[in-house]
Amino acid sequence: MASVCRRAGIFGTVFLTAYSFAFAEDGEDASDVIELRTDEVVVTATRFPEQEDVKRPVNLTVITRQEIEASPARTVPEVLAGQVGIVPSDLFGNNGANTNIDLRGFGVTGGQNTLILVNGRRVSDIDLSGVKWSAIPLSSVERIEIVRGSGSVLYGDGAVAGVVNIITRSPSGENSRATVGLRYGSFDTREAKVDATLLKDEYGLNINAYTYSSDGYRENNENDDSSLKLDLRRGGVSNDVSLRVGADRQDIRLPGGRRVQPSAGINELEDDRRGTSTPLDFATRDGGYATLALASRQDIGLIDAELGYRQKDQTSFFDFGGFPDYRETDLGVWSLTPRMKIPADLFGRENQLVVGLDFYSWDYQLDVSNDPANIGTPINKVRATQRDYAYYLHDILKLTDAAQLSLGWREQWQKIEASDDYDPTAPGGAFGSAAPDGEQDLREHAYEPVSYTHLRAHETS
Repeated sequence: MASVCRRAGIFGTVFLTAYSFAFAEDGEDASDVIELRTDEVVVTATRFPEQEDVKRPVNLTVITRQEIEASPARTVPEVLAGQVGIVPSDLFGNNGANTNIDLRGFGVTGGQNTLILVNGRRVSDIDLSGVKWSAIPLSSVERIEIVRGSGSVLYGDGAVAGVVNIITRSPSGENSRATVGLRYGSFDTREAKVDATLLKDEYGLNINAYTYSSDGYRENNENDDSSLKLDLRRGGVSNDVSLRVGADRQDIRLPGGRRVQPSAGINELEDDRRGTSTPLDFATRDGGYATLALASRQDIGLIDAELGYRQKDQTSFFDFGGFPDYRETDLGVWSLTPRMKIPADLFGRENQLVVGLDFYSWDYQLDVSNDPANIGTPINKVRATQRDYAYYLHDILKLTDAAQLSLGWREQWQKIEASDDYDPTAPGGAFGSAAPDGEQDLREHAYEPVSYTHLRAHETS
């Protein structure tokens, strides 16, 4: 069904305008600054930016900005769908809403075993709600890195199948420019996007604004998305400082499934393919984030440190055939991720050691009622906190120009506390119940044993 929606939307699309222009510095010929990019590709497979031609013992695919622009894909999941070993599951067929990404064949648990990062930071949360792909419009993406195989040493839990790191556009290293795009298509699909970079001396600002609206192929399949992202950077000889802030919103209707049961003579796909069995169901999602990052080049090596906060507010309503369920969810997460890359010869050979700390703190609140009007007196109040602390070490020793050894270790602590307060006097609460309170302390480790790697160039799709 999702593929039908995509095909119908693509075939009905009419592109209205798409303007792109560059600004020359004083005294420059504009023709000298039209070329905004070079053949240089930077990757972050070791959690540090490095030249793509620096060989690393990882199975890495890099999707560059040029490849994204040449692709017919309209969303990040559609770009990923063209890669070997990645299977996306599009639940609604409308702008990639709530698409699940499965790397290396984990099936229904793919979303919990494939770690999704944006600029190296987790966007997977403890509520298992999935990634809001519409908050990452393609116009804001500089490149996508896919690391196949466990990334648990460098990134921690959720990276058993691999890591997908989405790098958004940065003002660093570009000329001032602006791009504006408008699109209109079938099912009253409307899209507008603006991407601009302003540069002045050592300062740079990137602005990305995006809005999307569509009725969708199905009944009760409307989707409205919008996002705004700002990336402010100050570069220097020894220190680079950046501040990223953004906000996004999604309002989506949920059409439900189509039943096919031959024994009962039911075939809703044939009788009413575009219909809905859940005309009242909907969900909304509002998010925002801020990240302050510092990169410092010192004699001992390169130091990166990032402090970030992300907030997500969600609502959902499911009618359940006259037994309604309405939920409001608030989730906030703080993160602190300092790390250091130390180049130091070992036994007369080139050696690189990466040492880092990860701290994540989630606070989760869920209120459950039978109607939006009654959420002030919820049936259930669920509260949960999760604290993750970890350190990791990863070392690469270059033996020859064609061979190297790697070794890694990660130790992680996790503390979870949760409670569920049930009010039987609340509207609709007569037949409810509550889960018992609980807490859990875990200590786990992951390691990469000493491995020999014959160096080859990275795969670039």
